Amino acid sequence: MITQVADITVTALIWALVAYRAKIAWQYKADRRVTNTWFFVLFFALCMTFHVDGIYVGVGRLTGIGNFSWLLAYAAWVVAAYFSVQWSYNLRKHDAPRWIDFYLLTSLSVLCVVFFFGVASSTVDTANHVEAGTNAQLLFMGILYFYSLSICILPARNFFYLWGHEKSPVAQFRMGILFFSIISAILVFAIRAIFVITRYFQIPIPAIIHNLSMIVLLVGGIAFVIFFVPGRFIFRPIVFVNKIRKLWYLTVLQRQINRVISPIIPREIALYKYLQNLDQNLFITVKAILDGKFLLSQCVQYFNEKFEYINPSHNNTRSIEVDLSQWNRDRIQHATKLVKLLEPIHDDKEYSRLMDGYAELGKAIQKETLALWISRIFHPFILPVPVMFFAIYLAGFPWIDAAIWTSLFIVIVIVPSTLFILWNVRTGRFSDRDVSDAKERRQLYIMGLVCVVVYMALCYFFYALWIVLAMMWGLLLSQVVAASINRFVTKISIHTIGAVGSATILFWIAPVWGLVVGLIALALSWSRTYLGHHSRQQVLLGWIVAITCTTFVFQLF
Repeated sequence: MITQVADITVTALIWALVAYRAKIAWQYKADRRVTNTWFFVLFFALCMTFHVDGIYVGVGRLTGIGNFSWLLAYAAWVVAAYFSVQWSYNLRKHDAPRWIDFYLLTSLSVLCVVFFFGVASSTVDTANHVEAGTNAQLLFMGILYFYSLSICILPARNFFYLWGHEKSPVAQFRMGILFFSIISAILVFAIRAIFVITRYFQIPIPAIIHNLSMIVLLVGGIAFVIFFVPGRFIFRPIVFVNKIRKLWYLTVLQRQINRVISPIIPREIALYKYLQNLDQNLFITVKAILDGKFLLSQCVQYFNEKFEYINPSHNNTRSIEVDLSQWNRDRIQHATKLVKLLEPIHDDKEYSRLMDGYAELGKAIQKETLALWISRIFHPFILPVPVMFFAIYLAGFPWIDAAIWTSLFIVIVIVPSTLFILWNVRTGRFSDRDVSDAKERRQLYIMGLVCVVVYMALCYFFYALWIVLAMMWGLLLSQVVAASINRFVTKISIHTIGAVGSATILFWIAPVWGLVVGLIALALSWSRTYLGHHSRQQVLLGWIVAITCTTFVFQLF
């Protein structure tokens, strides 16, 4: 039922689109972009038409060749995919690779040969070919799936590129819709290929997987039709949303400025009043940012002239002659940072470019704030604590045992390591609380190893639970490997090791919770990379070390 509804709905929408675009294609027949678009839509409509049950059976009876619509549908899709590649390259104003012409002819030839020598029959079948009954049918379906998955990568790449480089919000929306549609097509063919192969080799797989592919096809087809909706119907809501987004980012930037410099005219306006006149509020917010920028530069210049201002990254902060409170020092540092960020955006630009520049800066500040909070909340001294408690509890042990061993872990490992970092930062031995310098981390690794060894000795003395011993051996092995990499190769992300190790532990005990913590580990990896504390290679090393060491230890237990 789902298959029939999806096929008929998508077919009707695509044929309506063919009729709508026919006049435009005739008027602009010299434009390859327009004609390739129309041919893609036409052959896609033919492909979907031959999949409808009534037409499928009717063509078979009319020609006397069983399953002939199967060949026509596949051939139509092969040609449609070819025109989608041509269309995507036309939009980028590039020529498509020449090899796709040969790829098209080869695929069509092979499909025809396989069909007439192994798939065609004297009996009329149904349109829902979701299982391969013979080797020839498996080969026939495999050719189409391989062709589709390989050829659709090209338009997906082009639409993704256009999506990221279009400046107009409407054009950006259209390219996003196209990218979503082509990704939907790739998912449909991937799901069907897995379903056909598993069913052919009698591997158990739920039948709902095929229905899922039809739902994805339906959603992708509707999204594709939305691409061709005239601009006047989608322009206003997109522009409205874009203005709200810019106003939000501008407000983020203004709040950062207001933390240092109080606004000349305080404005506390409710959200619904902001939406009543977006253009006016956008202008007022940009004007407030300009005023704040001027006052910030004056403030920084004043402090630089009056005080001996020391770079915040300097170790010897005691050399400041003037007795400023920590709040004032932080305020000056924050003001200096904002002035450096605002300086590249010149005030003599036209209003729209100025607004876009400040909005992008506000977006960057918001992403940086989000990354900071992710790094703080899922710190390697914080995240493993609840993970350890729930891992012991989910392994089947009483919660009181989980609480005792977790509390001992906090007292013996977490607290001493935290105090060690704070003391070294205070005395100037560590540059910051993240211990960003690889040489400084050597002391931290030694301290961590000592704490873990002491905790493990206590575990063996009091006959600790197997899950506790497994986690500690995994932690010890991870620290030894990470310390060796830090000493001889490069700095490695401790945040990533802590999060990925926690996810791996939970995945062994409760896979669902392991996946949840795995998503947290992904967010944490992005935050460490975005903040510039680690490179992608260092984060990837953290993933490899954590998964390998934890899996190895749990295999032994």
